[in-house]
Amino acid sequence: MRASYPISDDRPWFQFYAPGMSYRLDYPEVPLFQFLDDSAKKFPERAALVFYGKTTSYQNLKNLSDRFAQTLQNLGIEKGDRVAFLLPNSPQFLIAYFGILKAGGVAVPLNPLYLSKELDHVLADAQPKILISLEMFRPKLSRIKKDLVPTIILSDLSFYLPLLRKTLLKIKSWSPFFSKLDLYGQLFDFEKLLKESDGKYQPVSLQPEDLALLVYTSGTTGEPKGVKLTQKNLVANLIQTATWLKEALRPGQDIELGVLPFSHIYGITTALNLAIHSALILVLFPNFHSREIAKAIVKYKINLVPMVPVMLQAVLKRYQEKSKKYDFSSVRFWGSGAVACAPDLIQEVNRLGVGKVVEGYGLTETSPILAMNPYNGRQKAGSVGLPLPDTDCRIVDLETGEDLPVGKEGELLVKGPQVFSGYWHDQEATEKVFSSDGWLHTQDIALLDEEGYIFLKGRVDNMINIGGEKLWPQEIEKVLKQHSGVEEAAVIGFPDMYFGEIPAAYIVPAKDNKNSAALQWELPKFCKKFLRPYKIPNKIFLVSEIPKNK
Repeated sequence: MRASYPISDDRPWFQFYAPGMSYRLDYPEVPLFQFLDDSAKKFPERAALVFYGKTTSYQNLKNLSDRFAQTLQNLGIEKGDRVAFLLPNSPQFLIAYFGILKAGGVAVPLNPLYLSKELDHVLADAQPKILISLEMFRPKLSRIKKDLVPTIILSDLSFYLPLLRKTLLKIKSWSPFFSKLDLYGQLFDFEKLLKESDGKYQPVSLQPEDLALLVYTSGTTGEPKGVKLTQKNLVANLIQTATWLKEALRPGQDIELGVLPFSHIYGITTALNLAIHSALILVLFPNFHSREIAKAIVKYKINLVPMVPVMLQAVLKRYQEKSKKYDFSSVRFWGSGAVACAPDLIQEVNRLGVGKVVEGYGLTETSPILAMNPYNGRQKAGSVGLPLPDTDCRIVDLETGEDLPVGKEGELLVKGPQVFSGYWHDQEATEKVFSSDGWLHTQDIALLDEEGYIFLKGRVDNMINIGGEKLWPQEIEKVLKQHSGVEEAAVIGFPDMYFGEIPAAYIVPAKDNKNSAALQWELPKFCKKFLRPYKIPNKIFLVSEIPKNK
């Protein structure tokens, strides 16, 4: 049985889709883990994972996830129970992820960079029955509040490494204090549990509306909130993404880089889920190091490289410095998301002829992808692309909520099968983010042009109101960063007795700028070329660093 999502036929972006792209798709009503089992059946001996040179086949990954599913059921996990995992990108992550889904549990990926205090909040909110982590994280786990998780399963990261790397890691991470760090509750060894299991788990009846993932996001303010993503949300966004990129994908043949953190939904959907669905080889890295990634692209002849712009820029710099050493001719697709990608960076990749950058846009609440530029089709500088199939968009006035005409800036509202079902244990926040007729408020300011391309302008909560004229810092910051003497720029609303607010810019001068003081009068003059008068920041503050959120 298959289901599609209703959308009006008159949306302007449909006619600008790449040739052969349908704006209505069919979605199989299967659990997410089914794609792993299907790939294992079609390509049992093909490598699913490469982790520092050691491979795991699709059949082996399927068998290990079956074993872990049985392990979890033996430990009492039932349908709907949360199972958290504090793991970097690694074979253990995929085994745990698919094992949890097969056991009927809800996977709760945790960021390995979380401090103990942040772990306390998320664990208290999600209330998982089991936490899966690494031996090397024992010190961090020992500092979380007691009794938040009744059972902990620890793995040794070196277990899935080649012998030499395994030895080096053990030497590097060994500490005489580890044995003194006792953890509360039941404590189990991940690899021992897998060895003792025969993989005969009890299949659980899962429906499209059943919860599959609970992903925590900070949003713009307050403590992290749990975003509830259903089987339908994740399967739909996976099919949307795979269909949109069908000209870039060769199922059963391609190799994809897995360096985007799987603790974030961007990494889970565009790297992990997409690779498993299309039977790609996923080259895993727990951390990003530009030299290591550049070498891996050459060594494994990687075809698909989803990243964030800062990663892309760092890897591209390696290539530019030593283009003869780094052969990137295998790359067809560089994915860019999470934050806006500078048009100059995209143009530079295109100029060098080392693949095509495709920028997309989304939210944790949308599984995450809402829009993407066509792979084979028209890309517009500064745009995050067209809404994906079955994804509907509106631009509304911030005050009245009424639809705005083409080219007018307002809040972007969306609907689609990838839109989440609500926040965990927070009905008030859920009701606030949805309109009465079911549209999700993205809190992003955007405009749709006459062809349906989306251009992001800023965030609702960052809006500056200048005597009734509204502007968003992102637009001004982009202009400021084009000045050769500027390293970083941040724009805020500054109190003004006459206008209420005026834009003020905090500038980190470029390191090679020998006369940074001149920026205070140069920048307003520079901005006149690109901005209307009321958008020009006349208050310029020079700083050594701009504070950033974690």
